[in-house]
Amino acid sequence: MRILVKVLVRNNAKWVPLFKTMFKSLEGLADFELWFYENDSVDDTKSLLWGNVLSESNPLPGLSRTQRLTEYRNRLKDHVTTEADFVLLVDSNVFFSKKSLETMLETMKTKPEVDMVVPHAMVRPCEFFYDTFATILMDGTHCGPFTTVVPCSSSKHVRHCHHCTGMKPVIQHNERYHQFKSCFGGFVLLRFEAYKRSRWSVNTPSDCEHWNFCKGLHVIMDRESKVIWTEHL
Repeated sequence: MRILVKVLVRNNAKWVPLFKTMFKSLEGLADFELWFYENDSVDDTKSLLWGNVLSESNPLPGLSRTQRLTEYRNRLKDHVTTEADFVLLVDSNVFFSKKSLETMLETMKTKPEVDMVVPHAMVRPCEFFYDTFATILMDGTHCGPFTTVVPCSSSKHVRHCHHCTGMKPVIQHNERYHQFKSCFGGFVLLRFEAYKRSRWSVNTPSDCEHWNFCKGLHVIMDRESKVIWTEHL
């Protein structure tokens, strides 16, 4: 089984070594081919990367954050055309266990109608916490994340952190699968065909590129995608 791993990374030297250690723990699970898109880092990020690295110095001035991310994700997608069974999209500051990925792969194998799966649980450093694993279900319900977060080192992060604020997820834990309209795209597994045919986009500077990616996936594949919640990280 072959899995392409696509990673955006910039100024992330603090977490890249941990990310590498995590991937070493996955050895034997699949044949992984890692591709990093490194963009204009000013720390030691570039020297710490391994595998295949596409490095550009192009900050795209005048564009919003989501517009830049959209462009970067599409550049990495267009640059790597190697065939594979699945594509794993993961941010370089997202950490997960072998069991989480095994569960995602098992879902893909047993549910051929599903093109993309996302675990509703993860570990993410608090200082990088944004909309992590928030999802929008088909009925429009917004679901907060269920996340184990590295404890806050600064009070400015508390308002972003569901772990700190005690917020509870809307998704019911006794329901394993949920179809969604949109999800956070920092850790998702896709079938290769779905990834090849999909594309990130933004219509306005404030758009979410993940929302439009999910919306496009529903349209082009005309199939259901589901989010999987797993207790085990």
